[in-house]
Amino acid sequence: MKGVQTRTLEAYQRIVGFLTANGAVLGAVLQLAAVATLTGIVATLMGSDAEQEAAIATRKGLSHQAKTLRAALVATMRQIAAIAADTVATIPQLPGLAAPASNVSNGALVGRANGMVDAATPYEQAFIAAGLPTTFLADLSAAATKLSEAITSQGMSKSQRVKATQGVASGLKAARAQLKIIDPAVVQALTGNAPLLKQWANVKRITSKTSVSTTAATTTTAAADSAAPVSAPHAPATTSTPEVKAA
Repeated sequence: MKGVQTRTLEAYQRIVGFLTANGAVLGAVLQLAAVATLTGIVATLMGSDAEQEAAIATRKGLSHQAKTLRAALVATMRQIAAIAADTVATIPQLPGLAAPASNVSNGALVGRANGMVDAATPYEQAFIAAGLPTTFLADLSAAATKLSEAITSQGMSKSQRVKATQGVASGLKAARAQLKIIDPAVVQALTGNAPLLKQWANVKRITSKTSVSTTAATTTTAAADSAAPVSAPHAPATTSTPEVKAA
């Protein structure tokens, strides 16, 4: 999750905790369908957050794996190309096998590796005589396959990450809608109870540091999540952290 999304989810967790802890005072508020819906949304969002973190870890692992496989494949192909260039004088019919450029894409590299296998196969013994292992063609083909699989896994990981991100955004939007139903009911139920009203206002707050000044910060609320930011009202000159109350 993005920083503001994480802080927003934390605010919703506090909201659910407040509702549960103060059930005796809130009474019928807890009977609102929106309360159960919000609780379910928060649980789902926590799961989505875990999925995102797992996807990020997977992405880093796959990226490292692809880099390692790419480096090994490029090194092998350059060695084969060098042997082909050195052997062409004695075997004129040996096809020219170009070494891959350093900026070739992974997909193109896989294709060129497979093409090199096909081109070198009729002259396998010449390469083996030059010092390559007897399995060099099978090894080259296997290396290309592994890189291709890593590319596919990266694509799937990205798709899962995008899906989880979209789920978080829609979940926060749905939670905001439920809070708009719950908030006025809570405020009404707590009329005359200043301590709990203050606590309710606090649990909904999401403080986000900005670059407006070196000391100032802006405060938004769970109702104003990242999908629909709300500007903070002008504050007195002596106040450095203006607030927006959930509505």
